[in-house]
Amino acid sequence: VPVGTKNDLIATYTQLTDSSALNKSATLVGLSDIYHIDKMTSLYFSYGVMQNSPNSSYSLTDAGDLVGNIAAPGTTATGFSVGFNYRF
Repeated sequence: VPVGTKNDLIATYTQLTDSSALNKSATLVGLSDIYHIDKMTSLYFSYGVMQNSPNSSYSLTDAGDLVGNIAAPGTTATGFSVGFNYRF
């Protein structure tokens, strides 16, 4: 969603419902802001929370690489990222 002329705000919500006997359900909520410096350059800021059910141990990811493993099932993982994009 554009906010003003230079910002885009992005909110995400993902829910995994595991109806099996394992019951490894989880919920992921995220919020990002992209600030456009000019046509070619932008900054981004992102925050996410992964809420695991008592049997699940999912973690947040960064471009497909695990940022951190959650050792104990039912743990809540949070993460923050800041970045810079330049199109050429």
